[in-house]
Amino acid sequence: SMFPLKPPASRKVLHQAFQRYFSKAGGSQSTAIQQIGADIDAQREQELRQKLDLLASNNGDNEHCGVESGPGVGGPQVTDVAHEEQDCPVNTAILYMCTKRKIGRMMIFTLFRDLVGTHMYLRVVMRDPVAKKDSHLTLLHYTTQRLLHILRINRDMLEECREMEPDHVKSDRQQLRSELGKMIVDHLFLQRGYDHDGFGEEIDHLEVPEGEEIEYELKMRDIMDSSNSALLTAKRRLLEFQDSSLGWGGHQQSIESQGSMASGRSLPLGLPSSFDELPASPAERPRTLLDTKEEAVLFKAEKEVSGRKVLLTFYNETSPEDILHYSHNIRIVCACVQTLNVLAVQDFHEDTLSLICERRGKGHLMSAAREQDLVRELWDSLVLQHVGQEITGITFGGLDL
Repeated sequence: SMFPLKPPASRKVLHQAFQRYFSKAGGSQSTAIQQIGADIDAQREQELRQKLDLLASNNGDNEHCGVESGPGVGGPQVTDVAHEEQDCPVNTAILYMCTKRKIGRMMIFTLFRDLVGTHMYLRVVMRDPVAKKDSHLTLLHYTTQRLLHILRINRDMLEECREMEPDHVKSDRQQLRSELGKMIVDHLFLQRGYDHDGFGEEIDHLEVPEGEEIEYELKMRDIMDSSNSALLTAKRRLLEFQDSSLGWGGHQQSIESQGSMASGRSLPLGLPSSFDELPASPAERPRTLLDTKEEAVLFKAEKEVSGRKVLLTFYNETSPEDILHYSHNIRIVCACVQTLNVLAVQDFHEDTLSLICERRGKGHLMSAAREQDLVRELWDSLVLQHVGQEITGITFGGLDL
């Protein structure tokens, strides 16, 4: 150039050009920097989702399970983006409310159930009426799933049914919600805030004067104990039912609780049970598909066995006794397409299903939120054992060592 700029002037021109073309109006950061930051946040979120999927398939002690706590009500942040994200809907419902005295104040506790996509979170919000502030503690998805598993509670047992149902069913659900909420609240305590020494001093018993301020944090004691299920009325009722059935000589037990039902819990991995072992009495097993519960159906498909078409139906219910002992209850019913007569019935639970999923590299399907995906995976590997057109057993392929 014939008129070169002096160094200070050239820097000033470059700075002005940068401000003009790369900075947002009124913004302190450039558009380019903000775009880079947004890309980094999106990448981090994707990596987090991948890590969560890996954690879901982890069959260890789930040491990563935990809680999130802090000031405010917490909960999922419902943004415009979340509303537009149809694959990740957000839904919140109140399960339980109560009051409990802590530090001389009558605290108000509210238990929420948050659904983010297919992930469930249990969130407790404590309202301090004196300080007029909220504190929350959220059981993360895997902690919630693990707690329900330990208590032998199916997440569907907590959800309102869209269909008409008897009043006693609604009453039982509300009672289960209340008892679960009380159990969670009873395991909460207040810890003195800013306890850098790590002693975790509990201050529930303190009587704090009304005008005095105190810093505290909402914490939870260890709740992962299967004995807590004895506090639930539904579980005690099942135990009484089971004991009374055994007391009558066992003849009143439903077929789902008998070994002759070829329950997956008593089978070695991948080994079928003979249909000959199924109870012969028509009263002890469903004779036709009309004797089964349509609302419990997860999946239906047809197969052909030696020229005979059969209908395979997957159910998410087996028996009341199994609800007490297992968190996963999958029943497979094989019936004739033409007559709907039941040809074979077999139940599977997590002790067998988890092994099947592991062998197929699909351990993450044992999540309570992946039940539909689980039964489709079972369908893909299902094998009917037969002699001619007679069904002799139900097993799964690809399970050989």
